[in-house]
Amino acid sequence: MTEGAAETTKIAAGASSRSDDSLSAASWREAWRARFARTAIPGLDGVRALAVLLVIAGHFGFEQVNAAFGVMMFFVLSGFLITWLMLKEIEGSGTVSLREFYRRRMLRIFPAFYAFWLFVVGLYFVRGHELRTGEAVSAFFYYSNYYLTFGSTEDSPFGHTWSLSIEEQFYLLWPLLFLMGIRNPVRLAKILVVAIITCWLWRTVAYTVLDLDAKYIYRAFDTRFDHLAVGCLAALLLKQGMLEEIMRPLTQRAWYPAVVLAALLAAQALHESEAFTYIVGYALEPLLVAIFILQLVWFSDKGVWRIFEHPVTRYLGRISYALYLWQQLTLYTAKRLTPGLPVLLQFLFALGVTVAFATASYFIIEKPFLKLKHRH
Repeated sequence: MTEGAAETTKIAAGASSRSDDSLSAASWREAWRARFARTAIPGLDGVRALAVLLVIAGHFGFEQVNAAFGVMMFFVLSGFLITWLMLKEIEGSGTVSLREFYRRRMLRIFPAFYAFWLFVVGLYFVRGHELRTGEAVSAFFYYSNYYLTFGSTEDSPFGHTWSLSIEEQFYLLWPLLFLMGIRNPVRLAKILVVAIITCWLWRTVAYTVLDLDAKYIYRAFDTRFDHLAVGCLAALLLKQGMLEEIMRPLTQRAWYPAVVLAALLAAQALHESEAFTYIVGYALEPLLVAIFILQLVWFSDKGVWRIFEHPVTRYLGRISYALYLWQQLTLYTAKRLTPGLPVLLQFLFALGVTVAFATASYFIIEKPFLKLKHRH
């Protein structure tokens, strides 16, 4: 460990040993920045785990769980992390290499996804099941968010790839915009604010005036970009120190994140109304998710929030991408194999099968390619 890293750890540990409201503004600021200076920002693997478990529980059939909320968490977190990593790269080298950025993204995303894609196509072929060509092709080329809008996805093994398509489209667009605007971070932040508001207005018009299909509003990049942009904006403002006056009062008590989480969960009950979802929910909830994520970074070593740094939670977060890929296939199969068991046991079995497939994907496919990614 370098001297600087050791000092960073010491600062954060010292701050954790005192009550948060007893910290002076200067001490809090120092400890706050130290947490984000770590190689692995605390709590974020736990956020990934929470998001993917919400998706799995919702897709399994628990009607009380909104899988779409888990996807939204992924969107906000993706925007935050991608922007944060680019900001760190600029801090270290003075620029962002687009070539290296896309190489890293390809090594991180494509091997696991195309292994899953080939497995599904092969499975359907061997078993003689009908696989709609358009769904397979649109998933392969990451435009299924638009293709699936105009067809049923109830029985499609690629029905969940719409969110992966949105992320890939984001990876194509955002680094270019970032490099064009990062010379003036304040102006770039203003551009993001305008983009977020514009997306919200477009979504509102699309729903209330143009009466576009709800499936389009739910899956289209142009109606969901603001969720990723909120994460981008949070990272940009955080790096500029512009969030500290907002976040300090929100990190004074360990129960404050529970209030934000309760508000988010309460909002899910209102998603019975499409109008609330697309006009109000999709505008406010990403902001609350961003606040919750930042609060967890601070509280991940305190009280009940330690669960977000538990080894099991962190492992689930680490394999969350593979969990998301395989759950569409494994949940259905596991339920079909256990028709006589109580629902809870069915779910635990399905979760175990999904974790097993994701673990195999992570160690056999993802890790070897991640070594190539980190080698450069």
